[in-house]
Amino acid sequence: MTATLAQQAALAVDTAWRARVRAAMIAGAGAILAFGYTPGIPETYRRRADLATSVMQDAASFIDQFSWALVQDPNVNTNYATSLTGIASTAAGPPLTVTTSAPHGLSTGATVQITGAADPAANGWWTITVTTTTAFTIPVAGTAAGTAGGMVVTGPSDAQVFTAVASVWSDLAGVHSNTI
Repeated sequence: MTATLAQQAALAVDTAWRARVRAAMIAGAGAILAFGYTPGIPETYRRRADLATSVMQDAASFIDQFSWALVQDPNVNTNYATSLTGIASTAAGPPLTVTTSAPHGLSTGATVQITGAADPAANGWWTITVTTTTAFTIPVAGTAAGTAGGMVVTGPSDAQVFTAVASVWSDLAGVHSNTI
C-alpha cells in the first residue's frame, strides 16, 4: 500500500525522518566522493560529484530536496503506509516495552515510527525486537510505565532510505538520461 499525500507530507517534515535522510545523504556523498575526481570524467559523474561535495559542505541546504524526493520514492512510501495499531501501554526500560492494542504482525528488525505516545521517550523511529504478538521493545529507557496512547506505523529501514537516496541522487544533481 502506498502512503497517502498527507502521510508523505507529514513524513517529509518529521524531525527524526529528516535526521535519517541527512545520514543517508552524507553516506551517499561519501560513497560518490570515494571514487575520486579526475579531469575528463563524464559529465554525469561530475554533476553527481559536485552535488556530493555540496552535501558534504552543507547538508542542511539540501535536506528539503532529498526529504521530499524520498517520500515520493517507492522504496520509502510503500513501506510507510499502514497504521498498524494503537499503543495500549508502555513499560519503562531499558529497553522500553511497547504493548499494542491489537496484534502488530511485525518481526524483529522491522523499522517503526511511534508518534503521540504518552511516554515521550517512545516517540521516534526505532528498529524493534518483537517479544510477543502484541509487544515489542525499543532501545530506550522509558519514563512513563503503564501509559497508553500513540500510534505505531511501519517505516522504511535504513537500507531502504539509503537506496532511495541513491535512486534520486542523479535527478537532484541535474543528470538526465541524455547527459553524457
